[in-house]
Amino acid sequence: MSGLGLEEIVVMVVFSLIRISFQVFLIVLGVVIAWRWLHRPGGLAATTPRSPDKSAFEILDERYARGEIDEREYNERQALLMRQYRQTL
Repeated sequence: MSGLGLEEIVVMVVFSLIRISFQVFLIVLGVVIAWRWLHRPGGLAATTPRSPDKSAFEILDERYARGEIDEREYNERQALLMRQYRQTL
């Protein structure tokens, strides 16, 4: 009889499990990389497109002018930006 022995069957099962585990790992890794790429700052999930040549103050002014933020939030953010700006000097 030329059938497979128990040892050969165990080896085939072990290598099959290793192969399946590696494939699952690659799929999960791909999903994580895609998620992080899509949700990075400035990625597809960003709400407001950012221009590298605009300052934070200009962006804040534009958001206030478009009505995205109210006067209270505008003043709070402007004060925060001023504090951060003074700390960098």
